[in-house]
Amino acid sequence: RGREADSLEKQLARQVKTKIHFHSKRSYEELLEEFTHVVLATGDGAYAQELRNYRTDLTVTLKGAMVEGNFDRYAVAAWLDYRFAPKGYGYFIPHSDTEANIVIAYPDYPETDVLDIDQLWHMFHERASADLKQKLKITDRFQITRQIIGICRYPRIGNTFFTGNCFGAIMPFLGFGQYPAILTGIYAALDLCGKGSYEKLTAHLRDSYQTALTLRRGLEKLDNAKLDKLVKAMDTDTAEAMFNSRHNFLKAAGMLLGPFI
Repeated sequence: RGREADSLEKQLARQVKTKIHFHSKRSYEELLEEFTHVVLATGDGAYAQELRNYRTDLTVTLKGAMVEGNFDRYAVAAWLDYRFAPKGYGYFIPHSDTEANIVIAYPDYPETDVLDIDQLWHMFHERASADLKQKLKITDRFQITRQIIGICRYPRIGNTFFTGNCFGAIMPFLGFGQYPAILTGIYAALDLCGKGSYEKLTAHLRDSYQTALTLRRGLEKLDNAKLDKLVKAMDTDTAEAMFNSRHNFLKAAGMLLGPFI
């Protein structure tokens, strides 16, 4: 991800044949007057919310950093520990052999709003360093507050298509969303080419979102002791078979999570 030459964004951009207009200040209303169709893909749900076509289910706070070290670029890690990520999680994603991203993410609830995010972050940084068996040198930091997680009420209104996070591509369970976001763009293109209905094509993404939201609500009810049991249950031949089979990932996760809720 990011600015690397072979990042997903850069690879996709190289496939675009038309001109990309950066720093455009033209409004949605102006585009409606000039073009027959508009695809909204602003990267978050705020614009869809302004158009009153968005249901916000929760907001989340993220605090993270770019770190340097010696990494296996094909190995990621996640932490379920409510001491530093209350009702959320932490994760480590390498960008290269020497650079990685570490983040904590948790929902904005009254009981989490009063916590000291810097203290939570310090605990996570120490834990990640210990588990990865090296000192993680921080080179850059970032923090996002009140990031919207929700879904559009209607995937298409008139000749406007709501795609990506304007549609509601972030899966509430563990924050995945790149693949559904790309699919919404493909489905909008198919509709524009007369090869399908955007509303029907995106129906399964809406179902996945609702399943992910239910799973998240269930996960938030657990404490650290139950989370430990859940993680142990995932490290079994049965769980591995479920995730490696044709089972939908969210359905498989729901089957594993069910006994703990």
